[in-house]
Amino acid sequence: MTAARKLARCSFAVTVEEFDDWVDRAEPKDALIYASGTEIPRAAPAWKHAMSLVDDGMITLTYQRAGGGITEYLAIRLTTADAPAFVSTPVVEIDETNPAELVLREIRRAASFKLPCPSNAVIAQRCGLSDAAAASYRIRQLVAAKRITIESQGPGEPRVATIVGSGKSTAKAG
Repeated sequence: MTAARKLARCSFAVTVEEFDDWVDRAEPKDALIYASGTEIPRAAPAWKHAMSLVDDGMITLTYQRAGGGITEYLAIRLTTADAPAFVSTPVVEIDETNPAELVLREIRRAASFKLPCPSNAVIAQRCGLSDAAAASYRIRQLVAAKRITIESQGPGEPRVATIVGSGKSTAKAG
């Protein structure tokens, strides 16, 4: 894996161009460390671009601990049978000041990794919201804007959130 690394607050990320070049050349199941560091490089264009590549079915994402407090974020190329022909997609800028966008990012992450939808309390903590009610309000905003759908699994079970644009869902109970 050869990629120019950008240093910023003890973290790096490849450029979007390097990421796209790798996607074009990668064989199914090839892996790329597209970001690494002691802090999550969420502001890096490659971080945001990775989410769009996941939504397009090109890659899946995972991470591994590298020691010394460093986490490596990996993109794994999906098989060509599972992935559409590659078309470079523009980087979707996430407004870090918009709480609804931060909540959507958390739900997308859970859906991408087939995890249960985080609770309102967990979303509030991860997104810097005041409490679970603030997270619940943002989720209702996303539903009203038709960006996600929510399906209840019953009392005590995690809800299932589906991203309208990609059709990806968080894990169902059981």
